[in-house]
Parts: sequence; structure tokens; C-alpha cells
Amino acid sequence: MSHFYRIVAIIPLQINDRINRFAEFCFFTMHRLISSLIVILLLFYSGVSPSMLPALGQETEGESRVIPPPPRQVDPDDPTKLTQAEQDSSDPERAYNPKTGQNLHWDCNKKTWVDSKTGKKVGFEGAKSGGEVIPPPPRQVDPDDPTQLTQAEQDLSNPKRAYNPKTGQNLHWDSKEKTWVDSKTGEKVGLKGAKTKKPCPKPKTVSATIKKVAVVVVVCCLIATAIAVPIAVGVGSHHHHNNNADQQVALFHLLRARDAEPPARVETVP
Repeated sequence: MSHFYRIVAIIPLQINDRINRFAEFCFFTMHRLISSLIVILLLFYSGVSPSMLPALGQETEGESRVIPPPPRQVDPDDPTKLTQAEQDSSDPERAYNPKTGQNLHWDCNKKTWVDSKTGKKVGFEGAKSGGEVIPPPPRQVDPDDPTQLTQAEQDLSNPKRAYNPKTGQNLHWDSKEKTWVDSKTGEKVGLKGAKTKKPCPKPKTVSATIKKVAVVVVVCCLIATAIAVPIAVGVGSHHHHNNNADQQVALFHLLRARDAEPPARVETVP
């Protein structure tokens, strides 16, 4: 029976020890797994940015890109008329409106004209289709009055199509050649605005630099944590296992010593 009691006394300690080891294994496994996933996500987020992905309608380096004309605005001197800033012939990404005294510059990343003084986006004349800037068709001489100009109107539902009721001309936009084309004759008729082969500069912001530095710091901290925490907890776990083993040995010797004691003598009174 004494052997049975020893086994029964030691079993709870062994079960507790196994449970502790299993819990520590789960902790280390989940800790490393979560740390690895965080590192992978941070590296992916910092290494792949939307500016690196090809976007529909976005020009690549070396290709021509379109600079549409600034939008028409109400004439401050005569609200019944419209006025429009004129693009600089030497730098079509700059424009000036003598009526309003407004200086504009073209933001090729945001694809809009911007008031250089206020920073307000003012848009452009034309439309967008799938992210591509579609400038308006060029002005042409009115066949009924050579002293006047006429212009085809873009289709609102499909801005790559245009029609001129004065000339009966149907036009379509050629995205590759960056020009309007007479759908009947195939003649290139150009566009209103300008084209340039100067590549669009990528936006450089302080926040992007800070983000990269923060990612590097976080990754270094996670790596250091992944290395240091298992070592520190492992040392504590080793002491924990030793304590359990010492408890088991002490209990074993205690029970053994109790069994080895001679039975108490019982004296009877005659």
C-alpha cells in the first residue's frame, strides 16, 4: 500500500509539470509565430508601395504624358462669361490667368491643376477614364464662319469619344498615341492642352521617410524580443523544472523514510 501511496502522491506533480511544459511550448510557438508574421507584414508594407505598382492609365518613364488645359472659370469682371488660364508654351505644367491673376501648376501625381498660392485643387478641362487623363479635342475652324472656332464635345458616358455637330465629325481618343483621331478618315487631329516626355516625379514626403525609419526600428525590436524573451523564460523554466524535480525527490524520500520506520510498540497493561 505504501508504494501505491507514493505513486498517487507523485502523479499530480508529474501532471502539473507536463501541463506547465505544454503551456510554455504553446507560448513560445505562438510568440515566435506572431513575431514572424508581424515582421513579414511590416517588410511587405514598407517594401511594396502603391507607387511601385503599375496603374491603369499611368504613364511610365520615357512615354509621353498629357497635360490637359486648366478648367474654365467664371470671369470676375463679367459673371456671364468664362475665363481660362493659359498654359506656358515653354513649360506647359504652368499656367496663368490674367483675368484673375491666378498662377496654377499641374500636379501630375494627383492629376489636377493646383492654385500655386492657396494650394487648392481646381481640376482640369477634360475627363478621366479608368485613371487616364483624357484632354478635350482641339479647337477647329468653323466651316460656316472661318473667323470662329468650333470644338467637338466629349461624350459624358464615354469621354474617349467626341462629336462635333458643326462639322459632323466623330472623334476617338488614341491612348497610345495620345491624340484624338477622326474615326472616319483615321487622321490624327491632336488635342487641346500639351504633351511632354518629361517623367512625372514621384512625391517625396517627410512622412514616407519617417515611416521607413519606424518600420526598421519596429523590426529590430521584434527580432530582439524574439531572441531575448525565449532565453529569459527558458532560464526561468529550467529552474521551475528543477524545483519540481526536487519536490518529487523530497516527497519520495519522505515516503520511503516513513515506510522504513519500525512499527510503534504497543504495551498492554496486565
